[in-house]
Amino acid sequence: MSSLCGTASSHLDVPVLPDGSLPIIASLFSPATKVVLVGIIGLPLVGTSLHYASPAYLTRVLSDAMNNLEKTYTDMICAELPRLLTAEEVEHLSSSLHSLQLKADKHRTENLLNFLSWRATICDFIPGRSVTPFRCIEEVRDLKTRSGILKLEARTFVTN
Repeated sequence: MSSLCGTASSHLDVPVLPDGSLPIIASLFSPATKVVLVGIIGLPLVGTSLHYASPAYLTRVLSDAMNNLEKTYTDMICAELPRLLTAEEVEHLSSSLHSLQLKADKHRTENLLNFLSWRATICDFIPGRSVTPFRCIEEVRDLKTRSGILKLEARTFVTN
């Protein structure tokens, strides 16, 4: 029997590359091949990054987030939770929802108008217009979290 601290058996040995083997492997490729390999790896990464940061994609994410928030708000109203919440809480939720709806509609309209030309679509990235939907998406998620907390508080009040 071998001990746990003993030497490893031959079937567990990891092959070791000799020193200097990486530069030898790198020298096998010509500069043109290296450029092609970087392009093959880099272009999909850049394309994917541009897609997820594009105003068109963010508009879809914002629309989905708004739909989820509106569903949560409607569920709260249908569950008669406003009777359990204070008037200030209900007013704050409804005014916040209304202002977010206006922001989302404004962003959707700008995005649809920019689809009319490639120049406008490309220029969307230059002034940082992708930041605006990010902020709006975060505000929507924050309001949904706040409304979920109020919903839970109201339910615990009912059960107690």
